[in-house]
Formats: sequence, structure tokens, C-alpha cells
Amino acid sequence: MIVDDDEGVIDITEAILKLSGYRTIAVDSGESAINIYIQRHLEINLIVLDLSMPGMGGKKCLEKLIEFDPDVKVIIASGYIDSGFVKDVTNYGAKAAIIKPYGKNEILKLIRQVLDEEKTGKNQMS
Repeated sequence: MIVDDDEGVIDITEAILKLSGYRTIAVDSGESAINIYIQRHLEINLIVLDLSMPGMGGKKCLEKLIEFDPDVKVIIASGYIDSGFVKDVTNYGAKAAIIKPYGKNEILKLIRQVLDEEKTGKNQMS
């Protein structure tokens, strides 16, 4: 699932993932993401979640997702970073972080790493 309030980011990320064989669900808010995840969590393997969105926002959305499913795999995506960004997203419970704008190879590599995490037991940060 792709969660971002920027339609352009959703369109580009969806195109990259679909061309690489992934099925996608795109939503534009944290509230929608939680509702859809609760209904369809068995078919959602990973969430790319924008950190800065109006309304609930990415941090609160991540907290709610983890509350519902402690094993949820989330990659936090943000264009706004500070020196504690990577540490903060790990503390929030995300599996990885990526800085926007990200490239095709960068996002695909990180998604593969997070999906394969169960096999290796490692968290990845980009």
C-alpha cells in the first residue's frame, strides 16, 4: 500500500511498483490507510507511508498500524529530514526509511530488503 497526500508521488510510485510486478493500493491519508489495512491486512505485505500528511499524519498512522498489527512492514518516506530522522523512524517502529524524491532502483531495492527481512532479521535504512 502507498500512503501519500501527493498525487504525483502516488502515481510515480504506483507505476514503478506495477511495472515491477507488485500489486498496489494507493490512499491519500493516514485515516484511509488504517481503515483499508484493517479490512485487507492479509493481502497487504508492505506499506510505503509518507511521514508528513495533513490530518492524522504518518507518525500517528504508523502507531495505529502497529497497534493493530505489531508485525506490519512499513517504510517511512519523507522529503523533510533532520539529523534524527533515521533514528526516529526506527523508534516509531518502521522497518526502513527512504528520502523523497527517491529513484526507481532505490525504492525497489529497499522494498525487497524489507520484504525479505524475515529471512535475515535485519532492519534497513536508506
